[in-house]
Amino acid sequence: SVGLDTLSEEEFARFHRLNDAYKAKFGFSFIVCVRRHTRDSILGQFERRLRHDAAARGLTNVDAVVGDGQALPYADERFDAAFSNFGIFLFAQRHAGWREAARVLRPGGTFATAVWQGPADNPMLRAQLGPILAALPPHLAPSPGPGPGSWLDIATADALVAEVTSVAAFVDPRCVPFRASLVLPSAEQAWTALRTNPVLGGLLARCTVDELGAVEASVVGSFAQLAGGEPVGAHDHLMA
Repeated sequence: SVGLDTLSEEEFARFHRLNDAYKAKFGFSFIVCVRRHTRDSILGQFERRLRHDAAARGLTNVDAVVGDGQALPYADERFDAAFSNFGIFLFAQRHAGWREAARVLRPGGTFATAVWQGPADNPMLRAQLGPILAALPPHLAPSPGPGPGSWLDIATADALVAEVTSVAAFVDPRCVPFRASLVLPSAEQAWTALRTNPVLGGLLARCTVDELGAVEASVVGSFAQLAGGEPVGAHDHLMA
């Protein structure tokens, strides 16, 4: 084991983002033999493979760097644009992330970020959380309401804008709520997606084998019912 089952919420999100970038480039998830690796060396492998792919495509102005988003390894005013795709809002030190994004931007640069909406405005999150909480053992059940520094604190447009502009020198902020459909071929794949979710996956990783099996049965059964109440086969589709 290299400790991937004990990742913090922030570390889990970091691995998830890198794997998404790798999958987008190669069409399949990042694969590495962990026997002789540590968490840091696996991150290094991500970096080297992404850099190699950019070079193979003839992209000479692209680099892949693994760094700390709370202390970016770049000089001030280095970039014309920066973005955080569901990243900074899960940082342990979220304010540092916003400040770093502003610091590396040139005057007049653009910063874009995305966060999840809370359960009240997020049907997909409700559909995911419901069957998990119904089967989760009491000792793992999260406390009601957001905890200190929770992403739920900035799950509305006004709260997000207020926090970002209070700690970083951004001007003319705009926040646009948007909705997207997530289509998965089966209830089982919906469960797999939850296991790799940067927040829910960290919670599920704390379950024992038996506890996880009970949660899986609850989730798969709930999503199968949402898909029409019949067993979900290879040609069924689930939209949340």
